[in-house]
Amino acid sequence: MIDQHSYISVVAPARLHMGFFDLSGALDRQFGSIGVALNEISTRISVTRSAARLITGPSAEKADYCLSLLCQSLNVSDQVNIKIEEAIPEHVGLGSGTQMSLAIGSALNALYCLGLSVREIARLPNAGNAQA
Repeated sequence: MIDQHSYISVVAPARLHMGFFDLSGALDRQFGSIGVALNEISTRISVTRSAARLITGPSAEKADYCLSLLCQSLNVSDQVNIKIEEAIPEHVGLGSGTQMSLAIGSALNALYCLGLSVREIARLPNAGNAQA
């Protein structure tokens, strides 16, 4: 049996899109863009197992929505405590929803020892588009 972690900390930097590529679909992609990470602005969360679901800190409503979607997709318990230490500002084009979802997905992946890559987490239903 794989040893399960009890405390996970994740930092997900904001990102700024520079433009879109392959708009014609010639590379067989529906979407795509080029962007840069902004290390000065990020989402920082810590996640622990808990007897009850608890989410505190900025953007808790968005995190709650992300947690519901991800736990359902991953078929894991939502009985966790998420402490949001810092959150990317919402609705300013820095990827707050996507980064929150990827941070929570990464934390659940580590907490439950699922062995998924970040790409696999991003491909989960609604993981890359967490609009609450």
